[in-house]
Amino acid sequence: MVEWIQRTDKDHSGEWDHELLKSKDYNIFQSYNWGEFKRRSGWTPLRYAAIDKSGSRVAMAQIMMKSPFPGIRFGWAPGGPVLVFPGTNIKNISNIIESLLLTIKKSTGISTVRFYSLMPTQAFFSYSLNRHLTRPIFKINSGYSITLEIPAENENLFPQMASKHRYYLKKATAENLDWKVGNGDKDISDFLKTHSDMVKGKIFQSLSKNRKDVEDMCASLREQVLILNGYINGDAVTSCLILIFGQKAFYMNAATNARGREISAAYAMFNRMIVILREMGISDFDFGGIDPENSSAEGVNHFKRGFGGNLVEYIGEWEWASFDMMRYAINWAIRYKAGKL
Repeated sequence: MVEWIQRTDKDHSGEWDHELLKSKDYNIFQSYNWGEFKRRSGWTPLRYAAIDKSGSRVAMAQIMMKSPFPGIRFGWAPGGPVLVFPGTNIKNISNIIESLLLTIKKSTGISTVRFYSLMPTQAFFSYSLNRHLTRPIFKINSGYSITLEIPAENENLFPQMASKHRYYLKKATAENLDWKVGNGDKDISDFLKTHSDMVKGKIFQSLSKNRKDVEDMCASLREQVLILNGYINGDAVTSCLILIFGQKAFYMNAATNARGREISAAYAMFNRMIVILREMGISDFDFGGIDPENSSAEGVNHFKRGFGGNLVEYIGEWEWASFDMMRYAINWAIRYKAGKL
């Protein structure tokens, strides 16, 4: 048996993250600072830690709570629950999940909660979750991504890349772009401008409309946010925003404008980013998802896959609701917000 203990806002971020980093499936989206970032946009982070009878920590879960409608409380746990600690017995996963749901219901009266596990698919884990949770009617994420192991200092990605990627990398490298990395006001402005230039005339929404979100992210996560901009004659032509936690890096967003696309600047940008991450001691990189079901994402999927990483299917999204009508209502709201209705 395990006991889930709700951690209070008085708990220091260092303590939460220190314990979280002991797990195998830790990620930035379960970190303390990510919860504080989401608090700025109206979510309330709820943090729980599971302790077994020997006193060992065996699971953690950070759940973002919001009330989209009066009387309805929705919980969203990106990257959670985190379940693989040194003291975790995988045979107890089903009991751990059941205990978590009972604790959430008792302490919050939450109406429905959705988890998005970043553990690679394993039959026993999926089976254990399926005993108490159900797959969502409408998914937020595809559940697929590309992961890379950052090469050692005397190695690079070139040999494992697709032939066209190697060609484009050589072409872009010859342009001798000027690279700057940071998360200050100018870094943010240049990143957002590149994204705005990229989507101009397209159906995609510019991130410039969400400048506050990017600023809040940088303010909350501080040195965990890495913005890389590539310049030609002082003008940013390719940019990306990466999140760092422990020895893992997570690809959040990237953009290349028309001038950058002419010279295939995104390939040089990714290569430069890998060098920076290696210098920071990062060992694992997550491309932040691919979507095989979306034809409009084919170009992005091809770009991410061509660097020779591993295709991974995560255990992904699971949900629980106090009753079925609540589940249908939340799924409808998520689908409506995504523009699918």
